Amino acid sequence: GVVLFEMLTGTRAFAGDDISETLASVLKTDPDWTALSADTPAAIRRLLRRCLEKDARRRLDSAAAVRLDIDEALTTPIAERSPTAAVPTAPRRVMPVAILSVLGGAVVAALATWVLTRPAPPSLTRFAIVPPTAQALASSGTDRDLALSLDGTHLVYSAGAQAQLMVRAIDQLNALPLAGITAARAPFLSPDGRWIGFFIGTNGELKKVSTTGGPPLSVCRYTGGSRGASWGTDDTIVFATNDTSTGLLRVPAGGGEPQVLTTPDPAKGEQDHVFPSVLPDGRGVLFTITSAGGAANAQVAVLDLKTGQRKTLIQGGSQPEYVETGHLIYAVAGTLRAVRFDLAKLEVLSDPVPVVEHVMTQGSGAANFSVSRHGTLVYVPGGAGTQSGVARSLVWVSRQGKEDPIAAAPRAYQHPRLSPDGTRVALAIPDQENDIWIWDLSRQTPTRLTFGPADEYFPTWTPDGRRVIFNSTRAGARNIFWQPADGTGTVERLTTSPNQQYPTSLSPDGTRLVFQETFPKTAGDLMLLALDQKGIGASPARIEPLLQAPFSKSNAEISPDGHWLAYQSDESSQNQIYVRPFPRVGDGRWQISTGGGFTPLWARSGRELFFRNGTTLLSVAVQTTPTFSAGNPTKVFEGPYVVAPIGRNYDVSLDGQRFLMIKDSATTDDKATPASMVVVEHWFEELKRLVPPRP
Repeated sequence: GVVLFEMLTGTRAFAGDDISETLASVLKTDPDWTALSADTPAAIRRLLRRCLEKDARRRLDSAAAVRLDIDEALTTPIAERSPTAAVPTAPRRVMPVAILSVLGGAVVAALATWVLTRPAPPSLTRFAIVPPTAQALASSGTDRDLALSLDGTHLVYSAGAQAQLMVRAIDQLNALPLAGITAARAPFLSPDGRWIGFFIGTNGELKKVSTTGGPPLSVCRYTGGSRGASWGTDDTIVFATNDTSTGLLRVPAGGGEPQVLTTPDPAKGEQDHVFPSVLPDGRGVLFTITSAGGAANAQVAVLDLKTGQRKTLIQGGSQPEYVETGHLIYAVAGTLRAVRFDLAKLEVLSDPVPVVEHVMTQGSGAANFSVSRHGTLVYVPGGAGTQSGVARSLVWVSRQGKEDPIAAAPRAYQHPRLSPDGTRVALAIPDQENDIWIWDLSRQTPTRLTFGPADEYFPTWTPDGRRVIFNSTRAGARNIFWQPADGTGTVERLTTSPNQQYPTSLSPDGTRLVFQETFPKTAGDLMLLALDQKGIGASPARIEPLLQAPFSKSNAEISPDGHWLAYQSDESSQNQIYVRPFPRVGDGRWQISTGGGFTPLWARSGRELFFRNGTTLLSVAVQTTPTFSAGNPTKVFEGPYVVAPIGRNYDVSLDGQRFLMIKDSATTDDKATPASMVVVEHWFEELKRLVPPRP
């Protein structure tokens, strides 16, 4: 527009003696339209005004739009091209066409110049971040474990056996630990990158901390286990837990009482609403709908925050994220897929296309990837159902720390439990099917105990070794079931509740089961289920509270003589190990650990109590007669053995001299490196090639 104006008038559209005056003229003044010849065609005048309009919403925004105006002018009847109605003489009829032809040539030349001189698209760059062994990525097993700032400059993740919160600049070699912040789960960042949000514990707190460090600040308490969070531009946080009585919740980032945004509908097969992602305009929230069928049957959905309406976008997918290219990214069985997405209408516009293979995806559907606003992608290599970058191995570890591998194929093992006679191990294996398996130690063979698409965890043997108790989502919420350990017979449901339930320990006579139950608006309680002495079942009416308090209580273990209960609690603002009389838990309380502890375990002799603190296994000598007393904790051994996000992840042999531990296969060899994080810079170029934006 500026060039054409000067061609037609011989004067500049915006005059000035230097750059500053010229820019001021552009901002404040309009071109001198009277400088145009009186016989300038209306089409030319209209085109100039559209090119030089100061309101960006009304200004032509591309050479393509200019060309449309030119084409329209060239096809307009001659009588309509002049401001006057009279038919001009032949020479004057030629002028409009000539001017428009010259202008068309100028536009073509300008486009050619732009194509030849524009910078080449940035090239794709890939590199791996391989942290030292002590700072390896800590996989929660249920959440996304890393987050990238929107500007792509900083990566946040949990590391090491204590899940230390780490901040790493992408262009730096080393990550910086945030002092005093351990057991951190599902980290996420504020839009400006100044704050890190994270979860602490089951039935714990949502907190935030400055990316530069300092004391963490409480945002709110929550019930259940963490299932992702997203920080919106309106300075509110949308988060989710595995408490199925609520779905998505919203809380001010400055702290307050959470507001329930969605509630799962069991009538539609919905189990929970998890992994929220606030859209950039703040209008809606993407999230995942889980069902009893596991991650394979999850759905990607969107909640319209203006109307409160929600709708399903994709069948079979989880962990959705919107990116600036106009695409929606989500995970399916260890692969990231992409579809075009209409942000204004909240609609999918294309079929899905795989865009990244082999991304660590947990059994819960959480996928370990994050994308910045400008196109940097970070992800953890792995696959569907992986709990870490590699599979895990079972090992015996002596009191001196000497390892003796067990010949079980590497898999994502959790919650190993030795049978009462010490010949078999019941395990949860949260991979493709999330089932309970039994490993025969003498025959060195695995047998699958449970089947179906439901998630099953926390195996517990009955004292006679004939049955295995576990929790399962096969009926919706995580309730308690049991079945014969030899695989015969049918699965029997022991509890019926809308709450999440986790079996932890059975009394020596097999008549009382201690389990943890999460309730809406509470930190969860330890409960007691009475079982029939003949082992034929139980009634939900025979459930009673065992230990109720506003703080968390978990991983309860009954002593071999049936008179004492060990458990962990954060009542002192740090997880510690306590012992109470059983079942009369109100008759006393003794603190066992001194510097923190979790997942207690009794020796079969009943004279020793074990627990873990980070990478260290500790032991405390106990005396139960005539009264209870405990000695000082002493170190047994230390090693990089896997800690489960919930539940005990080790067991002890019948003689108390060996410990059944789980170890990442990558760390079985001390020279092996831990799982890496892959960084892909300028990934949007590849994304647009694989899934072209809407024409």
